[in-house]
Order: sequence, then structure tokens, then C-alpha cells
Amino acid sequence: MSKTVKISMEVKNLDCANCALKIENEISQLDGVQLVSLNLMSDTLKIILDEKKKTEILKQSQLIADRVEPGTKFISREETDHQESKVDIELIKLLVSISLFILGIFTNGNLQLSFFVASYLISGYKVLLTALKNLKSGVIFDENFLMSIATMGAFSIGEPLEAAAVMVFYNVGEYLQHKAVTRSKKNILDLLDNRNMVIHRLENGVLQDIDLNDVQVDDVLEIRVGEKIPVDGYIIQSETSLDTKAITGESLPVYVQPDSYVVSGSINLDRVVLMKASTTYQNSTTAQIVEAMKEASDKRADTEKMIGKFARIYTPIVVLIATIIA
Repeated sequence: MSKTVKISMEVKNLDCANCALKIENEISQLDGVQLVSLNLMSDTLKIILDEKKKTEILKQSQLIADRVEPGTKFISREETDHQESKVDIELIKLLVSISLFILGIFTNGNLQLSFFVASYLISGYKVLLTALKNLKSGVIFDENFLMSIATMGAFSIGEPLEAAAVMVFYNVGEYLQHKAVTRSKKNILDLLDNRNMVIHRLENGVLQDIDLNDVQVDDVLEIRVGEKIPVDGYIIQSETSLDTKAITGESLPVYVQPDSYVVSGSINLDRVVLMKASTTYQNSTTAQIVEAMKEASDKRADTEKMIGKFARIYTPIVVLIATIIA
């Protein structure tokens, strides 16, 4: 019996839930793959695979990801990625594309056509390449194919403005979605990142540093300035202000004093306080948020599967009707 290994990789440049589902499904069909899970929220790809076929499976997985959503990268945990420090190339492309589109609106003749074509290609080259790659692999009726034939059709009937507008607005939407999803992920990960949290428990007048999972109900904890509240509980000594926006969305600091109820994930802003734990970490607000996220992710996946099945029937019918009308 072949030995299996579990691979965990970081996922970069993937914000499309439907694309993530497609990638996961295609990787699961590779020979030697026993189980695959692509978690878009944590940007993690986990694969249980045949050790002898590891190199080929990882290579094929990357090819699948790049075909479904160009630019998607799978990075091993050992590698160092410096993408976040680079210039935002996508924003530059977007601004250039929008500028050319606007210039096209206020010009005429061949110059106008040149501006619209340039704007179209800068915004839509990824869509066109993806549609071409999918055609070669037998995947025809997807959103990239539809956008490609729709915009080419617009050019063919002398409507370059509409063709360029479709790609520009699509690109604007994709960029804003990427930024919104990235920021949301960062906020959630900042909230849930308790790996380096040190808990200061006061026992018999002596402070002891313990792990988060060792906190018990009624433990007295010291929360220093800049530290997160580890579990839910009550302030019993001193007063301070808490940053609760990661939990409640409230931007203004919240003042707390003895007997005030505080929730895990809040950040102490002003001074050292003592609190009494009313929950363990497993039953805290932060842990409940994690569980709710998992449930929401599962429900979304079921919905996406249903939409995918519907699209496989709906899309060819729409294309056929459009062809008949043309």
C-alpha cells in the first residue's frame, strides 16, 4: 500500500469562491489525491496524496489553479513570499485602462477605436487568456467564454465602447472585491490569531504565564496594555478602554470598569486591569465566531455547488438562443 502524506500550502491571489470550488473539484480528480480542501477564508490548501506522486500532483494542482483563476499561486509554508511589499501592479493597470477608456469617450474616429481597444486589452487580457485555456481543455461555457464572445460581438457590430466598458467595469469589480476580501480576511485573522498570546494568571498572589487553552472559569487574569482579552469575563480591578471593533465593528473605544463584562478579542488600550474569566477559550466569543465562520463556509459551498450545476445547463441554452437570434 502506497504511503500517503498531508500537504498544507498557502493560497495567494484567489478571492473567487466559485473559482476555489472549481479548483478543489479538479484537484480531487487527480490520480493519487485522496482528499483535498481549499479554504478561501484562511487561504489554505490541504491535500492528502500518494507520496510517490507528490511532485506531479503539486505541479498539476498549480496548473489547474492558474487556468481557472490566472495569477493564483500555491506557496509552501517554508517559502517566503514578498508580494505584499510590491507595487500594486493591478491598480496601475486598472487606472491606465480607465484613463484610456475615458479618453476614448471624448475622441472620435480611429483614435477613439485605438483607445477603446487598448483599454479593452489591458482590462480583459486575463479573461481572454482564461477563455482560450479553458477551450483547449474542453471547458467552454463559463463566465470567461461568455464575456469574450459578448465583447467580441460588440466590436463586430461597431460598438467598441460597450466592449471596453464590459471589461473595464468587470476589472473594477474584481479589484474592489479583491481589496474587500483581503481586508476582511486580515481583520478576521488578526482577531483569531492567538498563537503568540501569553496569558498572565494571578494565583495566590503570584503571576504565572500559561497557555490560552489552560485558562479555566474563575481564573484571575492580568491584561496588560496592548494585549487581547483572551476569554470572556468581568473586570474586577482598575479601569481602562477597550478596542472592540474586531468584534462589534464599533470604532470608538469602550470604557470598562469593575463589574463590566468584556469579550475575548478586545484589545486593552489604557492601563493594566484584572479580570475574572467566565468562560474557557473553547466557549468564548472568539471561538464561537470561528465556529460560525465554519458553518457559513459549509452552507456557502452547498449553494455554490447548486449554482454550478444550474450554470452547466443554463449557460449553453443562453448561448444557443443568442446564436439563433444572431
